[in-house]
Amino acid sequence: MLLLKRFIASLLAVCSTCALCLLLGATAASARSSAFLSPEALKELRPDYELFLESMSDTLIENGLLAQDDKENWIAFHLADFIQNGGYGTIAIMYNPDLLMNTDSDSLALRLTASIGAGVMHLDTLRAFTPGANNLPGLPLEVALETETGEPIACIYRWTAAGGVLKVWDRISEAAKSVGSEWIGSDQTLYWYDDAAPDAVAQLAIEFISLENGESLGTYRVNLTCNEERWRVADDAN
Repeated sequence: MLLLKRFIASLLAVCSTCALCLLLGATAASARSSAFLSPEALKELRPDYELFLESMSDTLIENGLLAQDDKENWIAFHLADFIQNGGYGTIAIMYNPDLLMNTDSDSLALRLTASIGAGVMHLDTLRAFTPGANNLPGLPLEVALETETGEPIACIYRWTAAGGVLKVWDRISEAAKSVGSEWIGSDQTLYWYDDAAPDAVAQLAIEFISLENGESLGTYRVNLTCNEERWRVADDAN
């Protein structure tokens, strides 16, 4: 009986989330005559979605349906799907005993964390990006700098790309526009793009600049490698 109650509670949670996603999708579509959620809408929804995935994974673990060791990858799989397909209004979660066994490790969301001079950097992206494979205009890049205790540090970011181009989501035209190999900003949705080519490489550098005094707080570098069809964020970033 307890297992049944937990299952029903989980099912209701899933239905609630799906209803929310459909509502947001319908609202966005009505406002823009489009079936797509904007990057800003997805960004606002993501914290609640991550909390939901955390709660759902704990429920699966409690009921013996998901191994504790698989929790991180299970969440990363759904976050990657959310980032790549949320714009289509297809936001869903699923449980399948063989899901992670049949999942390519490159199809997971990736959070890079590193200590730099002024604090702790978090970079949310995808482990890999295949040009033309989904609705994304490029590899998504969302970065933040915090103190050791988790307080945000007010700063702007100077991005430079050695190879490929940076793209910024323009709210007015609702499209990603190329800004070349360098961009300075803080709140726009940023992407990196280049065509796939065998053995190609690229590097992204993020310099954190204090809003208080304009001084550099540190720099982080991300290495990218490519095979014939996809770019991959190197594990030895920085």
